[in-house]
Amino acid sequence: MKFDGDRVAIRDSKYRRDPSNDLLLEPIISVPAVDWPVVLAEVAGRAPAGSNRAIKVARHPDGGASIRVMPVGEFTLSYTASEWDAFVAGVRNGEFDLPTKAQPGA
Repeated sequence: MKFDGDRVAIRDSKYRRDPSNDLLLEPIISVPAVDWPVVLAEVAGRAPAGSNRAIKVARHPDGGASIRVMPVGEFTLSYTASEWDAFVAGVRNGEFDLPTKAQPGA
């Protein structure tokens, strides 16, 4: 995650582990900061699936998940079950909340 003004950038850290990947081509999903709290609520299970308007969260039977920009993104970021579990735990612990200065209306 990277908080960048009125946007939140999401990437898959696995991409950078492969030295053959071009960092300039790294897939990054950008979410408007105003939509970020609803995205987090959906990820944490505090809001129904499909309640955010920024990204589509698809949970997989193996416990992993994929996300893509709504309505149709150029690419999908996919996470293993352990990666997704760690992300959800971090969301529930407030690790990915917007910094105060980036809060909508702040």
